[in-house]
Amino acid sequence: MNTDSYRRLYNAVILPMLWGGSRVLALANKKVCAGLSGRRGLVERARRFRERIGGRPVLLFHCASAGELEALKPIAAEFNRERIALAVSYFSPSAQTALRDDTEFDFADFSPIDSAAHVRSYFEAIQPSVIAITKHDVWPNFAWTARDLDIPLFLINGNFPVASARLRPGARGFHAAVYSAFREIMAVSDEDAERARRIVGDGVKIVAVGDARFDR
Repeated sequence: MNTDSYRRLYNAVILPMLWGGSRVLALANKKVCAGLSGRRGLVERARRFRERIGGRPVLLFHCASAGELEALKPIAAEFNRERIALAVSYFSPSAQTALRDDTEFDFADFSPIDSAAHVRSYFEAIQPSVIAITKHDVWPNFAWTARDLDIPLFLINGNFPVASARLRPGARGFHAAVYSAFREIMAVSDEDAERARRIVGDGVKIVAVGDARFDR
């Protein structure tokens, strides 16, 4: 299967199952409920942020939760905030709690629901110049839409454990279609970089640079 076939499979079969399952879980799980309700009005909040900062370029980070957020802080601290605006999206409400007292970012909010339409609306609202995802919270439409809009996409602190499902024969093709959207993958070790190459081949630049959370 090629990338277009995997995109159709994801959007026609996998995503509706994930969306339906999350709505059912939200009835009994407060964390899932908070994640869904917190995404209401996201695009409008992103649009207001863009209006507030004017023409400043936006570097958009994405992380899964509070733990991955810690890995972003030393990276965010390296940027001149007068010249570039720093935004971060997150999947889990735990990151929302951890960010309340942080000043590293100019904008922090949930990531969009991973439908092609929602992601495109979000990107068009916030207008990122560059997107950097940390660790492993890579959502297919998030990655594909960044490539469609010609937004440079990077994976930082990339980890690819030996037992990762991304390396299994039945799943490797799908993940190759997703990870091929990256401009560059920065892995936490030489071993992780080699495992990343087993997924995407030579079509994406892959380097081992260490883990920003520990290599301070």
